[in-house]
Amino acid sequence: MPALDEGEKLNKEQYPKLFKTLLKSLLNIFNGEQIRLQDSGEEVVPQLVEEFLAYAYHRELFRLPFTRDIKPLKWWTHVSKDSSARLLGVSLHEHPIPIRTI
Repeated sequence: MPALDEGEKLNKEQYPKLFKTLLKSLLNIFNGEQIRLQDSGEEVVPQLVEEFLAYAYHRELFRLPFTRDIKPLKWWTHVSKDSSARLLGVSLHEHPIPIRTI
């Protein structure tokens, strides 16, 4: 990600190619979750993009150090308990994925 000065924001044209690819995948996954849960709509997409940018820039909410002792699930669980968690940091147990047996 390109370096930014305090308060500076990127516009869509400035997003690096890899970020655009990851964002597109995130939006596809999020759309599937919206359909599955019949929850929210396009109005939350700008917030999701802002949170993803915050994640990419290691900003508040996503500043917990990721060390060998902290596994990904533990890290995301910590994020999900933060009061400012909205979309990327949603509660991991709020909408459990049903397990289907074959």
